[in-house]
Parts: sequence; C-alpha cells; structure tokens
Amino acid sequence: MGLAKYLWLDLETTGLEESVCTVLEVAAIITDEQLVEIDRWRRVVNHDLKTLMMAQWPWEQHSASGLLEEIKEAKTHMVHVDEALDRWVAGHDGQGATPLHLAGSSIHFDRGFMKMHLPRTLKALHYRQFDVSSLLVVAGDWWPDLQLPEHNKAHRAAADIENSLELARFFKERLKAVP
Repeated sequence: MGLAKYLWLDLETTGLEESVCTVLEVAAIITDEQLVEIDRWRRVVNHDLKTLMMAQWPWEQHSASGLLEEIKEAKTHMVHVDEALDRWVAGHDGQGATPLHLAGSSIHFDRGFMKMHLPRTLKALHYRQFDVSSLLVVAGDWWPDLQLPEHNKAHRAAADIENSLELARFFKERLKAVP
C-alpha cells in the first residue's frame, strides 16, 4: 500500500446553498495514489428535525434513504464532526510530501460546504482536487461508445464516494491502455 494521497469525500445536505443549508452526513475514504483504500470514516450529524429547513426534494430523498431516521439517533453536532474529521485526516496526513487532495464527484459543491461547515478539515487539504465528474463530462464526447459502470443511486454519502472511487478506477484502467 502506498502513501495517503486522496481524501474522497461526499456530503449529504439539506440543499444546494452552503450559506443557508447544512450538512446532514459526511463520509470519507482515504486512498493512495493508485486508488487503493487505506481507511474510511463516516458520521451522521445531529439535528433537530423539527427546526431543520429543507425543500421538498431533499426531504423526500433523505426520508427514502433512511438518513432522516439516522439523524434522530445521531449524537455528534457539526462542530464536533469537523474536529473529528480533521483529527482523522491528520492521522493520515504527513505521510506524503503534500497534504491530501480532495477527491470525489462534483466536489466544488462539497468544497463550498466545507468552507462554511468543515473549515478545519478543509484547511488541512491541498488546494488541488480530483473531480471524477470532469471525466464524465468529456467521456461522452471523446469516447461515445464507452460503457460506464453502473452505480448505486442511494444518495447516501458513503455510497456516493464508493461510486466516485469506482468510476475513477474505471477511468484509470482505461487510460492505462492508451499508448
């Protein structure tokens, strides 16, 4: 196993605007440069569902996925989630020459929420990022016959980063075949 290189992260939130919405769930996987998993981490954030502001779509989605039920049982508040995630990342950081790179799908979204809700953790990460969804954007144009792997549509943080990591591994194998 190589040195820790990427922090694959996904957040489930109450909506799309980090300034008015909040984080409900955080999941992360650390991999080396070859995308071999080193460790994983997950927390559901404690919220009072009676006061949680959420539009209809996320409410229905998070109800169907079981996340809202888990929130009722969650013990960790957002500030403690940031502290715990930052400690976990620090336990893997420092092994390489640079801080961990944030990785995932559409991670500009996650990075925006991290600025507001997970600032300690964000500060520990490299400014560069690996966004697998960028490969999806060009895949249809560059490789129209490419058969992409099926993915889990659970809309849960751990399943979403597993999908992103699987997609990155898929593209890595295809790019290795290019002379």
